[in-house]
Amino acid sequence: MAYPSSMPQEHDCVRLIEAVTENGENFPAGTTGIVVNIYNGGEAFEVEVIKSCHESNVITVRAPQLEKLT
Repeated sequence: MAYPSSMPQEHDCVRLIEAVTENGENFPAGTTGIVVNIYNGGEAFEVEVIKSCHESNVITVRAPQLEKLT
């Protein structure tokens, strides 16, 4: 499916513009990650956040909570 070019696409780097809490873990504004899935035409995204060389999290983020990095 094609999405508007301003919307993050799979494998785009994104940054949280507001804090997100998922499964009891906090991800502050400014956290960066990679889009790994897009839901409902861009209403929400799964973002992989790398915490260290051996640990990552996949979080679900609503579109207004992130911005695409260039």
